Amino acid sequence: MKAERTKKDIETEKLNTELSFLKSQVNPHFFFNTLNNIYSLAVVQSDQTAPAVMKLSSIMRYILTETQTNLVPLQNEVDFITNFIDLQLVRLTDKVQVIFNADGDIDNKQIAPLLFIPFVENAFKYGVSTKEKTAINITLVTKENNVAFTVTNTIVKADKGIIETTGIGINNVKRRLELLYPGKHTLQVSEENNQFIVHLDINLK
Repeated sequence: MKAERTKKDIETEKLNTELSFLKSQVNPHFFFNTLNNIYSLAVVQSDQTAPAVMKLSSIMRYILTETQTNLVPLQNEVDFITNFIDLQLVRLTDKVQVIFNADGDIDNKQIAPLLFIPFVENAFKYGVSTKEKTAINITLVTKENNVAFTVTNTIVKADKGIIETTGIGINNVKRRLELLYPGKHTLQVSEENNQFIVHLDINLK
């Protein structure tokens, strides 16, 4: 029995170590993209530079403090996504329409942090154009113990196919979902009618 307990302790520690590593990968990936956006504003001496820095400060505070726990209030994740979108909108033209809706009982739910943001980043990476009208639609709906998160964006950069080029952020969140919500989530990624669609369902219990 002692050997079995030791084995379980080792497996738990390995799991926690892997989750910590995967979570840490989100930070540099996210900040690299965001700092590039602010740099572009600074180059043209935009009036939006200072507000953008404040938005980034709020985002950094969230990542460096609140996300160190295993679970965070779902409302905090919604606020985090909102700040990220606001930061992105500073650099976009009116050719890009971005809609984010969150519905349901968000206040009383908790979820593992930083699961949604890679999909939102991906939408801005592949769904933004300066030449044609594009749209990004993001919805988060809660019902009882279920959270449904959907991101749909127009495909702009489709040379190699988006599904094959989603990169480290998407692969990271897939692995975290496997570790944190085994058998309690479904993730569907598809391309249809020039739209890239991500749909994630998570059972929080």
